[in-house]
Amino acid sequence: MANFYTGKDGELYIGSSTTAAGQIKSWSYSMTMAVIETTSLGDTDRLITDGLRSYNGSCSAAYYTASAGGTSNVKDLLTASMKPGSSAGDGVNDASDKVVLKLRYSEGTGNTNARDIQFEVYITNVTMGSSTGEISNVEFTWEANGAPYTNTTMIN
Repeated sequence: MANFYTGKDGELYIGSSTTAAGQIKSWSYSMTMAVIETTSLGDTDRLITDGLRSYNGSCSAAYYTASAGGTSNVKDLLTASMKPGSSAGDGVNDASDKVVLKLRYSEGTGNTNARDIQFEVYITNVTMGSSTGEISNVEFTWEANGAPYTNTTMIN
């Protein structure tokens, strides 16, 4: 029987955690590949070959803590990307860290048929906001460092 995936099947894991990050509202990723032209004089049609691939994506999370004064659901992503300075206005902060993200389509209890894709990424953009009468959200964008690696695949 066919199986359609919806938002209820999506999960996002941060680092080596075996527990899905809480309150993730959405995630997405994209693969692009540059092409290299190999056309020569006298050719009548453009010829190309495969070039470098790159992967990027984003996720959106409702910002929350499990209890008063607790750890936020996106602490690891914020810590990897935003480094405090030693004093106001200094320009010498620690470099951003790479973080592992695993994007998953879950298929029920035990996830024996889960479809995962995992990347080592740099967080390239963080956007947070607060509005009266709304849940505060945190938006992240990322760029992968190298090819994705995974235990299971999205393409089976």
